[in-house]
Amino acid sequence: MKNTGMKKITIFIFLILPLMAISQSSNTERFSCHEDSILAVADKMPEFPGGDIALRKFIATNIHYPVAPVEEVNIGKTYVKFCINRAGAVERIKVVRSIHPKFDKEAIRVVKSFPNWIPGKKNGKLVCVWYTIPINVHWKED
Repeated sequence: MKNTGMKKITIFIFLILPLMAISQSSNTERFSCHEDSILAVADKMPEFPGGDIALRKFIATNIHYPVAPVEEVNIGKTYVKFCINRAGAVERIKVVRSIHPKFDKEAIRVVKSFPNWIPGKKNGKLVCVWYTIPINVHWKED
């Protein structure tokens, strides 16, 4: 009789626990850089492929301005902060200065779509670096 109980426990461990681990991992975002190790300034700052002009062009091409009611803000800048990790990928995206929630969502979407950057370096080693960009808002009435 004891053997049957052990089989049930074994089945539980092999079937249920992996499912619990999968559900937990899908709810938590994984980052390659620990927040305490992300630098504000590096010897060589991260660079968007093609430089600043290519970054501005990428944003202008990919941004889709939400339609805003007339009485709401129709011009300004929102600031988005993110980390460029050692592989050049963008992570930890957050709006640090908002002008409108509708635009925040769009700005985050565009930043998430960035290609990999050239990562930053400090003392010749690849490092994680914070980067903040302003994104201009120019809503137009249809």
